[in-house]
Amino acid sequence: MAVFACALLIDRVGRKRWATIAFLVVGLLLTTLWFNGAKSAESVMYLGSAAYGVMGTITVLLYLYTPEIYPTRMRVLGIAFATAWLRLASAIAPTILGFVLGAKGITSVFVLFACVAAVGAFMAFKMIETREKVLEDIAP
Repeated sequence: MAVFACALLIDRVGRKRWATIAFLVVGLLLTTLWFNGAKSAESVMYLGSAAYGVMGTITVLLYLYTPEIYPTRMRVLGIAFATAWLRLASAIAPTILGFVLGAKGITSVFVLFACVAAVGAFMAFKMIETREKVLEDIAP
């Protein structure tokens, strides 16, 4: 549902604003899980699912945004490198999370993700807004 809302609203809200707010919301949901200590399966299910849904909108947004910031002549190369980094992170992250989970417990996983979301919000705030701009003006 959140991804569908993103698809309908992203051109009105703007990429920069959507990404910043989405990262902040994800961070807030995961910080809540950390503070609550993930005491019940229901809290993990509801808050974790909500965070996952909002994070899904960021994924959709980045697949829209990434091609917009590269010049036309190297757009495919830029997307390829961005996707390669995504795949590398997807391969490494489970190992890191396994170590964190084994050493510090489940609540530490949520605080780790919340910290990543905070960094994401900071970086999203620095994004170039591409809404209602011609691609050649963004990246000539």
